[in-house]
Amino acid sequence: MHKSFLVALAGSAAILFAGSVSAVAAPKGPEGRIEAMMERLDTDQSGAVSYEEFAKRGDDRFARMDADGDGLVTAEEREAAKAAAKAEFSERKGKGKRGGKMRGPGGEARLERIDTDKDGNISLAEHNAAQEQHFAALDADGSGAVTSAEFIAEMEKRRAQFLERRGQ
Repeated sequence: MHKSFLVALAGSAAILFAGSVSAVAAPKGPEGRIEAMMERLDTDQSGAVSYEEFAKRGDDRFARMDADGDGLVTAEEREAAKAAAKAEFSERKGKGKRGGKMRGPGGEARLERIDTDKDGNISLAEHNAAQEQHFAALDADGSGAVTSAEFIAEMEKRRAQFLERRGQ
């Protein structure tokens, strides 16, 4: 009985140690999220995200939002996509999975900036122009690829701007 207790204790210690090693290996906070995003976006595993890799995610999102496939995302399509995302978020959260963050009112302001002709819709051309502009802002050295350091620098810059607007 004493031997089985020691075996169980050793097994538990091994599991705890393995868990702590994986927790140390996976960085937390914004840098950890950037690294996880880099793993998803950097499909060729080059260590940097090309424009094509970057644009794929946005293009996929635009295609999902453009329910009728006419190359135009209307206010109704945006609302339907937002409701679907909210339902998915709630479902994932209910299953104990990390749901991610829901976008707040800033999303509408961003869409207003993208809608350059101010018709209330986002055309494919407007989407592409905004995506190219965003990538260019991220690609600080103009190399045609964005590294995790560039993502982090842009995130820090935006955070500083946000705090400045809030007077902090």
